Amino acid sequence: MGEAYVFQIMGLVLVAAGLGMSLNMDFYRRILSHYSEEPTAIYLNGIIATSIGFLLVRNYSSLEGWTALLTIIGWLTLLKGLTILIMPKTHVAVVAYFKNNVTYLRSASIAVLILGIVMLIGANSL
Repeated sequence: MGEAYVFQIMGLVLVAAGLGMSLNMDFYRRILSHYSEEPTAIYLNGIIATSIGFLLVRNYSSLEGWTALLTIIGWLTLLKGLTILIMPKTHVAVVAYFKNNVTYLRSASIAVLILGIVMLIGANSL
């Protein structure tokens, strides 16, 4: 799969998630509340994040041009997934902290939206 497609897919998902978080904050807080009580969801989140992170790192390991963004996201996603799998209780504690911090959730929604827009712009530059 070419870099442009990866940028388009990730950009679309991030823009939708950022808008969704911004427009439906209470819904996303409920998701986080229930997520902490579902060990299967936590485990699957770890598996998915580790897999996606590994695939990104394995296929896009350059710090030049737009590929650098995929490399950085890949490493962060891989580390997140491994952290969830190795230290799930710590992950649950972090999620519990952030679900009660509306300022963080608003900031995260804006950051996710901006990253998605940047990735869509990057897709058109490739």
